[in-house]
Amino acid sequence: MKSGELRLIIPGAAVAAALMAGVDVGECIEKTMTGMFIPVGVRLRVSYTVGPPVGKWPLSAYTMHILVEVRPEAYVWIAYELQHRIYRAVYGLLAHLTERELAVLRMRIFRKKSIAKTASALGVKPQTVVAFQRSVKRKVQKHLGLP
Repeated sequence: MKSGELRLIIPGAAVAAALMAGVDVGECIEKTMTGMFIPVGVRLRVSYTVGPPVGKWPLSAYTMHILVEVRPEAYVWIAYELQHRIYRAVYGLLAHLTERELAVLRMRIFRKKSIAKTASALGVKPQTVVAFQRSVKRKVQKHLGLP
């Protein structure tokens, strides 16, 4: 078995969206692997850690370390395919979030602002902030194919 580590840079907004939606990163990785063509006889085991954020919003990012254990002849292909699928899911999700939803993510998740303070800063009612949070959750679940 060969072990290899993938290091992926995940935008802070994507991590915030997952946190707001209550999505487990491990579940997302497993979902990403669902449907992947795995050659016969290859055992794929994936574990991951997410490093602390680097940089300030909106350029903040997290480094995700993914350990992939497979036979040497399958490593390069599987590592590439997994990386491609994760990036496609992350950046596809971000393309579907509005500027207001991103602002709510920034204030609620990264700045730890209350709903009332977030609403005041955006010039909207608290109910609108709650609606944005629900919208983000629905988009994350729909885009990542989660229930």
